[in-house]
Amino acid sequence: MAHCFTCGGHGFLDHECPECGMKPKKSSILQIKEKSASIIDTAKSVQVPSCYLGVTWDSDKLKRAHAESLNDLTFMKYCDQLDKIHTIFASGKIPPRSVIVVAPPQHSKMIWAYSCMQMAISAGLTVAPMLDSLEVKRLVVLAAERPKQIYLGINFEDYVNSDVLFITITKTAYREEAYAVIEDMLDKRTRRGLPTFFISRYNLETLSKRDYSGNFELIRDIHGTENDLKYPTIIQYWKKNAAKINEE
Repeated sequence: MAHCFTCGGHGFLDHECPECGMKPKKSSILQIKEKSASIIDTAKSVQVPSCYLGVTWDSDKLKRAHAESLNDLTFMKYCDQLDKIHTIFASGKIPPRSVIVVAPPQHSKMIWAYSCMQMAISAGLTVAPMLDSLEVKRLVVLAAERPKQIYLGINFEDYVNSDVLFITITKTAYREEAYAVIEDMLDKRTRRGLPTFFISRYNLETLSKRDYSGNFELIRDIHGTENDLKYPTIIQYWKKNAAKINEE
């Protein structure tokens, strides 16, 4: 089938594509609302905040909020990549690769992540609560020293073995050593054949400021020849004036 220049081959959220006729994605996305009671209860149990319950990712809404960036190919690619991953979750599957999403505040990272989590819940997949990198670090240390320790209501074995795991990067000064948590969780979950998803408002250079060995730079699989679970896809959108965020 020829490429559709209207919907890009991905379809629209709530209406049929006038060019290729692809059906709306609403049918899969609305599964959250159709099974609302059980899904919402499960979402609450994995600590999805009330403001995100039943909220679904919509790239069109993000584009409308940043209309000034519609001519920016990097922004459009960012939206498209997030949309593709969300569509995989909406279809009841787990994406085959790990991902690090980097973008400034107010670019729907958390809406996207919690929507993906709820799609996964709807499909019957096991989903872990979203912790930040500092909380994950503490959970790992406690698990090593006290294997039966429960932290924030979470058992480490259940956490690391969950089908779907999203981690957000702490906004404290410890963000500069978040690379260690990223590497550790990627390694642990790769051995279990599972992908890991990271959300950050800081670029990779900021996350590895204290990596004096420089090894974290090797996480970029430039040639695309390495293990997709251990060497994540980097989805990044950055505005020119966003450098201040990484310096704060």
